[in-house]
Amino acid sequence: MNKLISQQLCFGSITRIEQDYKNSKINAESRQNEIWLTLKNLENVLSPYNKESSISMINESAGKKESDIDYHTKALLKESINYSTLTNGAFDITIGPLLHLWGFGYKKTRVPSPVEIEKDLPLINYKLINLNAKETKAILLKEGQYIHPGAIAKGFACDLLKKKFENSNLHINMGGNIQLINSEKMVGIQAPFDKPGIVACAIKVFNKSVVTSGINQRYFRNFFKLYHHLLDPKSGMQPKHNLASVTVISQSSTKADALATAFFILGIEKSREIIKKENIDVIFINKKRKIFCTADIFEKLSTAHKFLKLHL
Repeated sequence: MNKLISQQLCFGSITRIEQDYKNSKINAESRQNEIWLTLKNLENVLSPYNKESSISMINESAGKKESDIDYHTKALLKESINYSTLTNGAFDITIGPLLHLWGFGYKKTRVPSPVEIEKDLPLINYKLINLNAKETKAILLKEGQYIHPGAIAKGFACDLLKKKFENSNLHINMGGNIQLINSEKMVGIQAPFDKPGIVACAIKVFNKSVVTSGINQRYFRNFFKLYHHLLDPKSGMQPKHNLASVTVISQSSTKADALATAFFILGIEKSREIIKKENIDVIFINKKRKIFCTADIFEKLSTAHKFLKLHL
C-alpha cells in the first residue's frame, strides 16, 4: 500500500490529508486535488471571514432582511439548530458576538467587561435563526446577531468528504478534528498543558470521527490567568469547572464536533443523559490529569503514565 500526504491551511487550521492507495499515483493525486477543491469551495460558502459567503450575507442582513442560502448552508443551519436544541443551547452557532468581543478568531484578544458581555448576551440565541417555508432563505431576527460556525463547520466538512469519497482510504486531520474513511489508526488525544504532540491517551479507531475541544487550542493569558475560546453562551464566560478537554468519537463528524463543544460547556454530569441517548463514546480530561471515558472504550483506551483512567 502506497501513501500520499499533503497539507494546507483550511477552515482556520492546518489540515493534513493522508491517502492510502494501491495502484496509480496519478489517480491518487487527482483524488486528493478534488478533496482540497471540495474543502475550499465549502469554506468559501461557510466562512464568516469571507465577505461573500452565505454565512456573511446572513450576518450582514441580521434583523433586516432574508438572505438567499445554498444547499450546504441550509444543511449546516439545520444541523446547528438540531444540536442547539439537543444541548439546550450549550452549543449555539450564534455565539459570534461573544467571540468577537473576546477577540477569538480576530487580531487582538482581551477580557471584556461584565457590562459589555451583558449587552451581547441577548444576541446569542439560536431560536432567532429563521428559515423560510421553502428553506431557500434565512434570517437572523435580531440586528447585531452573528453566526460563527467554528464549532461545527469542520465536522460538517468531514461528513461531506466521507460521503463523497466513501471508496477512498483517507486519514484527515483538521486540527482537533480527525476523520477516518475506510482507515484504521491509533489516534492520540493531546495532553492538556503539555507541548503539542504529547498525548494523554490513545485509542484505535476505524472509519469514525474523533473530535477534541480543549482549553489548549485557542487561549490567551491576562495577569497570569488563562482565558480560552470555549465560552458558555448563557454567561459569556468560560465555564466554571476543572475540565481541560472533551473528545467525542462518532460515526458522524458533525455530531462529534458540535457535542465536543457542548459537553465542555455542560461539564460531565449534565452531559451524561445526552451521551446515553446519542450512541457515542466520550473522553473527558480534567486539569488534575484524570481521564473519564465511556464504558465501551474503557479497556481499549491506553493512557500515559501520569494520567489516571476512570469510568465515566
